[in-house]
Amino acid sequence: MAPSDLTLFIFPLIYLLVTKFIKKGAKKMSFDLSQLIGFTEEEAMTELNKSGLIVRIRRRDTQSFMLTMDFRRDRVNLEIDNGRVTKALIG
Repeated sequence: MAPSDLTLFIFPLIYLLVTKFIKKGAKKMSFDLSQLIGFTEEEAMTELNKSGLIVRIRRRDTQSFMLTMDFRRDRVNLEIDNGRVTKALIG
């Protein structure tokens, strides 16, 4: 096989594998995240865990936490003020 023939074979194969992996890992939201606003931290975590989503606290009152920059569709980042959810974001 010539190098160009190999390229024509490998790139479509990589594309198929990557798109299949991304589709398999994506989860659909079973509710609107804006419904979490006003929930206590524990209530929000319970609801999100029921849906199989990963929960991460991004900020609690004035304390911000270090986070990785990778984007995950199955993770919800919460901001908490006075024990209540004030922001919920996918990522």
